[in-house]
Amino acid sequence: MMQLTHPTIWGGLLYLGVISTAGGFLLWNRGLQMLNASSGGIYFFFQPVVGTLLGWLLLDNRIGCYYNLRVIAWNAFH
Repeated sequence: MMQLTHPTIWGGLLYLGVISTAGGFLLWNRGLQMLNASSGGIYFFFQPVVGTLLGWLLLDNRIGCYYNLRVIAWNAFH
């Protein structure tokens, strides 16, 4: 079992926390700046659908029977 002090673990955490999170945040906001408000606002509701499809295509995740309920709940509360 790897210890938490291993450099690979800290490198992975830094990558996830800094590179991918900050990069995704910056790209998302830059993309929204390029659109007008009415067009940009609709993309917020596509996030769970696109995330599910990318997980299915790239990570071989299964789409379960509760998928539609999760999409509805996400859109209702966000």
